[in-house]
Amino acid sequence: MKQSEKEKFYNTISTSRSSTNKPKKTISKLPRHIGIDKLHIHIPLYSDNTDGSSGIWKKKKYSYTSSGQEIQKFEGVLEPEPRIIIHISIFNYGSTAEIQFNPSRVIDSEGSSLCPLKSLQNTVCWVLKKLEDIITPDWCIDRQTGEILETWPSDWYSRVKVKRIDLAADIATSEAFKVATVRQQVSNEHRCIGTFENRGTCNTLAWGKQPWIRETFYSKGNCPGHKQSRDIYRFEVQMHREFIKQKGWQNLEIVTVAHIMNFMQERWDKSGLGIAFSLKSSFTALYLQLLSQMNPSKAMNFLGAALVASHGLPLSINERTLKDYRKISQALGFSFGSDISKMSNELVYMDLKKGKMLHYKNT
Repeated sequence: MKQSEKEKFYNTISTSRSSTNKPKKTISKLPRHIGIDKLHIHIPLYSDNTDGSSGIWKKKKYSYTSSGQEIQKFEGVLEPEPRIIIHISIFNYGSTAEIQFNPSRVIDSEGSSLCPLKSLQNTVCWVLKKLEDIITPDWCIDRQTGEILETWPSDWYSRVKVKRIDLAADIATSEAFKVATVRQQVSNEHRCIGTFENRGTCNTLAWGKQPWIRETFYSKGNCPGHKQSRDIYRFEVQMHREFIKQKGWQNLEIVTVAHIMNFMQERWDKSGLGIAFSLKSSFTALYLQLLSQMNPSKAMNFLGAALVASHGLPLSINERTLKDYRKISQALGFSFGSDISKMSNELVYMDLKKGKMLHYKNT
């Protein structure tokens, strides 16, 4: 989308809003590495202008309620520009539309950047402009005359209901880092995780479920068309309808920078991704450290248990011993169950707010 086109359309829409509340000191904008990836929204339509006659509707579904009332749902896809795909559905007799699109693609056709919150309203405007020959939002119509308004009402953005929003953060790491590096520490925090491989290499971790919340951590460099994102990893949180209702993020106007930052930090802390870990191998130094704290027999038992845990196999030791082993591993600077060939004294961690890997200082 050309910048001049965005500005020309955006400037025709009234978005002025007033508030009686005294403004509070909050974060003014999101860091560049945190933003919105995908968005599903519901908007009310002026049904008289949405009769389903457009050629975009490739799928037309009909069903019936228990009382015999017919339910219609028309589905279509529009690609106004390369790599910008808009999925649209209308239902409730043309009175409601669901629109699915990727705001990050609208502002960056390569799809390697995230959409900042300050640009989200602009991208929604642009998408609705591309759909104006197919659907008419309810707020565009003067109810008394039936004519299309030249200027949208100031509260139109509050009428856009959120059905799904994907928030994400891109973290810069090092060449030695892999998704598998943090697999164990994520597993320690979540009972069930899914792993996905690309040519034998684990490049995605996923946990959670729909229609609640689903989180993923994956390598952007392994995604098609994202080769320039080598050593960049994305933490993505997919908020689905039931979770959004609980959070109270029902419409886009409610979503603020503070909401996103606080929420992303909360999910990051619960993910296990922020725990310190080691990348460099120093197995000899580790063994010498163990011998300084315990006898050789206990050291070998500890290493054997760590090896078994690193392969995800069940441990035939009691809970008290396992708890002691985890304390020992934490004191030595690694997560019990991680790859023992990468245990060392030099620790690093991924910082969500800074969007990069930093050296960990155990104070």
